[in-house]
Amino acid sequence: MSSVASQIAVHASLRRALIERQRAFRAAPGLVAEGRDMGTVVFPDAQLKVFLTASAEQRAERRHKQLIAKGISVTIQGLLRDIRERDARDSTRAAAPLVPARDAVILDTTDLSIAEVTEAVLAFPSRAARCTLEHSTAWLAGLRAALKTMPRSTPRVHAKGRRARLAGADHCGLHQPARPAAR
Repeated sequence: MSSVASQIAVHASLRRALIERQRAFRAAPGLVAEGRDMGTVVFPDAQLKVFLTASAEQRAERRHKQLIAKGISVTIQGLLRDIRERDARDSTRAAAPLVPARDAVILDTTDLSIAEVTEAVLAFPSRAARCTLEHSTAWLAGLRAALKTMPRSTPRVHAKGRRARLAGADHCGLHQPARPAAR
């Protein structure tokens, strides 16, 4: 499906027709939307945008495991080629290219488990909500300072092992993953 979506996405007229349908799904209390242009085109005013990324090799390995579990015979090399072709096609298309939104948090999931990714993503809004106005101002100042030193203009999450840190976000405690809820 994602391969077909990528091939259809190059057609601007089809994309425009689908955007209003996609936006119609937004309803209180909120929406979690997944897609390569959700934060830049479909929901550019979203309060929180998380751009998940991983190496092409890791994505091929993950996809291989999924397909093998479904009984579908594929090779990692073929999947890797397809992923690289899709990434190239999606990042260079004229209509809604694959790029993170300027205000997105980029989370590199290459070395993270599903549980660790979930934990990190869920920590962003809850920790940000607990910040006071003073902390929010300090957080934004720290984020702006971090952005000036970065080659690209987006905040990044640096993930190593079990820890994830949002560059410039130490003021609100966003540098630590949320603890799992006690049972």
